[in-house]
Amino acid sequence: MPDGAKVTFASDPDEELFRQFHSGAISTDELLPVLVHRYEPMLYSLARRYHVSPDDAADLVAQTFVHAYRYINTHRPERSFTPWLRAVFHNLLMNHSRRQRRSEEYQIVDDIELPDDRPSALDALLEQESVDHVRNALSELPLKYTQLLLLRYVEDKPLSAIAEELGISVSTVHYRLNSALQHLKTILLRGRGRASENTSA
Repeated sequence: MPDGAKVTFASDPDEELFRQFHSGAISTDELLPVLVHRYEPMLYSLARRYHVSPDDAADLVAQTFVHAYRYINTHRPERSFTPWLRAVFHNLLMNHSRRQRRSEEYQIVDDIELPDDRPSALDALLEQESVDHVRNALSELPLKYTQLLLLRYVEDKPLSAIAEELGISVSTVHYRLNSALQHLKTILLRGRGRASENTSA
């Protein structure tokens, strides 16, 4: 590619970048730095909002782009790149949570009230559980539920934006969010039961 052409593609939208990439006009080594520049701050911010340490957040972002570099050929230009990259990040985030999981004593209360699907819903659980307990519980959920909960409660996206990003209806998002919260509640209650047994043993 002529030197003058290399300067121009960095401002192109993702769809155009991937069209050029799949046509051979730009290489992986040219494409990835542009994507890192665009998405690194967003991914780092998401990791920190999820209570990941600064060093671990930086590592997660780096791992995300390593994965993107390896599998960038699988992304098609007609599809949005952001959900693809975010799914990679969420998966790595949950793997990180599983590795970091440690046994802690759950605080015992009479019951867990199941919140609705408004942005304050996860906060209601956090008031009764520590962040680490909720994060560990999230890591046990199927990825489709974890992704929805992160989009809604960590990224604070409205239902319509989630529906558009995932290619499903708003009613489906609402139904799956309620299912995800039900599963999360079940996991938290099961954890409390184990903690009670360990305490009484």
